[in-house]
Amino acid sequence: MINPTLPLALLAIRGALALPATTASTPHLARPSFASTTTFDFAHATALPAGLSIDTGTVEGTPLAHSFDAANVKVADGFLQLKVPGGQQGRQCISCAEVATTFQVKYASVRTYAVLTEVPGVCNGM
Repeated sequence: MINPTLPLALLAIRGALALPATTASTPHLARPSFASTTTFDFAHATALPAGLSIDTGTVEGTPLAHSFDAANVKVADGFLQLKVPGGQQGRQCISCAEVATTFQVKYASVRTYAVLTEVPGVCNGM
């Protein structure tokens, strides 16, 4: 049975990307700056930190719909674990996991660090 889990050690969200204006006569490399920065560190967490929430609900789609299930989200051993349970062949709706910010993000640069497994039968994905 395939049972992939993505443990994420650090999820960083940076909002409000502002790029300097450029013109044809003055080309230059844009240097982004952010109005605010929020970092979520799961190293010592036992639950989702303030600012993140577990998504639930179903997204209809082709070829398969997917349903966000709170039971597939876990914070343990210093990681945020998002799981897509194995053995879902033949189902019209796949059970999966998702977390979201509780605040609005217009633009973001997001960096995640994932620990992927070499265990046979596990399908890692991001």
